[in-house]
Amino acid sequence: MYRIKNSLEKFPRSSGGVGTLEAQELAAPVLPDWWPGEPEFAGLVPREDQQKDMVISLPPWPNGAPAPMFSDVFKFQYRRSDIPIWTDAQEDRIPGPTVPGGPPKQVTFRSENFPAHGVYLLRYTVTTYNNILGESFEVSFIIDQQAPNYDGQSPDPLTFRDDALIKADGVTGQYLDANNNQLPVVIPAYHDEQPGDTVQIFLGATLPDPEGTPAYDGPYDPATREVLIPGDRLRALEDGRLYVTYRLVDKVTNRGQASDPVVVDLLIKPLPQEPLPAPRVIGAEDSDTQVNLEDLRAGRDSVLIPRYPEWQNNDRIVVTWGGIDLAPYLVINPADPIEIKVPYSVISSAFGASDVPVSTPVTYRVERGRRVFGADVTTVDVDLYVPGPENPDRPDPINPTLKPVTVRGGGSASEVNKINADDVGLPATATVTLHDPIVAGSRLRLYWGNFDNLAAEYQPTAADGGTSYTFTVPWDVIAKGPAAIDVPVFYTLDRVTGGNYEIAPPTSVDVTEAVVVALKAPAFPNADVMNDGVTPILNCLSFIGDDHHLNVFIPPNGDALTAGDEIEVVVQGYTDWEGTQPVKDQAGQAVTWRRTITLTAEQITSGVTLEVGPYETYLLPIDVLGLVKATYATTSAPVKLGQSEIYASTTRPGGTCFPPFLLSPPVTSGLRP
Repeated sequence: MYRIKNSLEKFPRSSGGVGTLEAQELAAPVLPDWWPGEPEFAGLVPREDQQKDMVISLPPWPNGAPAPMFSDVFKFQYRRSDIPIWTDAQEDRIPGPTVPGGPPKQVTFRSENFPAHGVYLLRYTVTTYNNILGESFEVSFIIDQQAPNYDGQSPDPLTFRDDALIKADGVTGQYLDANNNQLPVVIPAYHDEQPGDTVQIFLGATLPDPEGTPAYDGPYDPATREVLIPGDRLRALEDGRLYVTYRLVDKVTNRGQASDPVVVDLLIKPLPQEPLPAPRVIGAEDSDTQVNLEDLRAGRDSVLIPRYPEWQNNDRIVVTWGGIDLAPYLVINPADPIEIKVPYSVISSAFGASDVPVSTPVTYRVERGRRVFGADVTTVDVDLYVPGPENPDRPDPINPTLKPVTVRGGGSASEVNKINADDVGLPATATVTLHDPIVAGSRLRLYWGNFDNLAAEYQPTAADGGTSYTFTVPWDVIAKGPAAIDVPVFYTLDRVTGGNYEIAPPTSVDVTEAVVVALKAPAFPNADVMNDGVTPILNCLSFIGDDHHLNVFIPPNGDALTAGDEIEVVVQGYTDWEGTQPVKDQAGQAVTWRRTITLTAEQITSGVTLEVGPYETYLLPIDVLGLVKATYATTSAPVKLGQSEIYASTTRPGGTCFPPFLLSPPVTSGLRP
């Protein structure tokens, strides 16, 4: 940034060049009037014009070319004010007549001559038609490309006119009312302050964007250095913390960096009233007032805070659990109630190493700016105790420090973690190395497949720590469990009296060679019965729709299948009622209808109906009396199969079920002509 200056200074006399006479003094070039009505800024080139050519006016010089057949030679010379050497710029020949008092000459001074920031001096010379040199007075202009305060460095933070009051009480509605709905701020002194400098002031509940819309954009009072921020801009903000920063802008709109913010409270709107209502704790409500591991594993690990009257966005809620503060929760359009999760690390720290429930106070406070509003206290019992080795993954129920079981079938050819055909009907064993030490009153429960299938229970003593123990698993428990290559077999650890439990890492057991699971049989919803009134059959009434398709229903199998399982459905027609002769095509090849589907959760619980067709291909050839078999099976091990069969016929008296598939031409008339 350069100090504004534009004095006319006479060039030194030329001592050489054309002829031997001294150069004549000519009028200085006239710059554009960039700032009409503001002569103090004459010569200061606006930012938007700094990359443009200048149109310079030249008063007609005396004794110039008297007629069009003669001409004078005009040439610009310029230099930076800090460089003593003049540089010749463009040269032009100007034809006569040149008459003093006539209209000025308009000459373009190209911007390439002043590419950088600086103060420049400009003059010109005229060599008249008669070869005599004249030189002009100089004029200065400023190319200002540097922002205020050491080329745009961040200025000192602003202050408030009533600094101590504002920093103590914040910006309140009462203060704005008493100050004509304005907030007076003071701009500190900065380096190379110049006339025409202005400020842009930014406000926000957080650090405001210095590229955003300023709350104030204009001059400051040079005597008091004050700026009045409109109160309406403050009233439009949410209460809480108020960040105020500013940027310096010079006359040609060079903008400096934003200042560091000054941060105070903004407390214009009504405040919450103490005491705020007590919180509720999910997992400790109604008749169950205790928070335990089961609650935390089920997601019941939150504090519910009523949406208090006079809430404001950007309020901060700090929950205190057992004397430990949670990270502040920022209020943004809150629900009612406001739910705040409590990290397990906080719940665990407050519980400590106790082996009995701990009475834990829970409360919260609302922070608005530096104002704090307290709430009533809720007390809950917390129980996180498990009688065993420390679980590094708690509250995850699986404790990796517990040893898994090793499973063997009861047959003579038993294998590790596999139940094979030789083991069918016999009890299996599950052996485990017990943890050490064992707390008196502990209990181990062994499960096969899931928590609904309890296999065995064991109550070890303290002397059993580190020893091996073998559970016996009855065959009916194995048969009741799932048929899979990875049946989970695991035990839980808790106290005989109940309470929290943890799970040993499950062991995957393959039972596919020993346990067979039959899926529910597929059905034919449109089946009829034979004329005996009992025997099911597919007849002409069973093939429906314009295409005469057959509906096959796969029933719900929620106990044996899960969403995402893939099944293959096969429907085969036979031309004999014993089901030995499959329907064939014209080439004599058996034709079979197949579809593979991936089951959705809805299909698992409600079943799915499939349409079998085309009728002419898969059903029509059955003819007088045949059979239809429908099967479906999982496509991955272990295979689970569901199947059913039913008599079928595609004829009626005198032909097939549907024209034009008639065996004989229709009778048109029984009367002779």
